[in-house]
Amino acid sequence: GVTVVAGLHTISAPTLAAACQEEGRRVEAADPSPGRLVHGTLVGSCDGTMAHTREEGWRELRAWRFDDQTGRRASGAALEEASAFAGRLRRAALGQQADQVQRFMFVSDAAEWIRQAVAEHLPEVSEHVVDIYHAYQHVHQAAQAIHGEGTPRAQAWARRWCDELY
Repeated sequence: GVTVVAGLHTISAPTLAAACQEEGRRVEAADPSPGRLVHGTLVGSCDGTMAHTREEGWRELRAWRFDDQTGRRASGAALEEASAFAGRLRRAALGQQADQVQRFMFVSDAAEWIRQAVAEHLPEVSEHVVDIYHAYQHVHQAAQAIHGEGTPRAQAWARRWCDELY
């Protein structure tokens, strides 16, 4: 159940887990398999978001997903510390034969906890790529540093390099 407190929603951990599982099923059903993956390729990703639970207050909900060239997909989420999640990520990757593929790519926002988890627990990863939206964010930050915040030159520079990156 959900309780509203002064405009904030607090959710019990079991309710949050059930909602995440249901949403995951909906997304998976609507999301087509990545048919363009080269044979022998596995793509992994993970991210986190904050959730306010009744039991423990604000906690990070961490989620992962793996896709391979056959259309096989695995995903999940957990309310746990990064160190525990890293072990879960490792087990999930091995469940997708990460130690047997020719190429294992990982896509993320490159948050410190993710970089550390990939470096320490996924030695098979051949490429760790920053997702396009966070890469765009870095381009815009560079544009502001070079040409000034909010200036037309910064906007034009960022647009050019985001287009090039895309």
